[in-house]
Amino acid sequence: YWKNYPASDEFKADLLSTVRAIIKSGAKVYVLKDVPTQSPNLRTQTAFAVLHNGDLEQIGITPKQHQEANNNLAETFNQASKIGATILDPADYFLNSKGLYGVVKNNQVLYYDFHHLSVEGSRLLTPLFEPIFKAN
Repeated sequence: YWKNYPASDEFKADLLSTVRAIIKSGAKVYVLKDVPTQSPNLRTQTAFAVLHNGDLEQIGITPKQHQEANNNLAETFNQASKIGATILDPADYFLNSKGLYGVVKNNQVLYYDFHHLSVEGSRLLTPLFEPIFKAN
């Protein structure tokens, strides 16, 4: 997770330097932004909802919460894009009908725990990666 790295000026400069070096070598650079991280209480929340016939679509984080948690490198990603990197943002694939980055979609559980995707959650990202492999 990018948010776990120190957002120091040195780290940002090193990241951009790495992007430049890879591009200079002739390779394409893809930077994957973080998947929305759910509440650490996710298992408790989902168990409670299931036991009480709750709406699993009500469980998730808001786009604002995700943005605030991941804003530390936003400008650096923007700069990486300007020098030729392709920035991939998986967040909107998790947006549900309630306006949350949800934990279920199409009756499939998307997370193994609060920050690891299930197989179904990973498959949800297929359209994000398909163009990369079709282009090459």
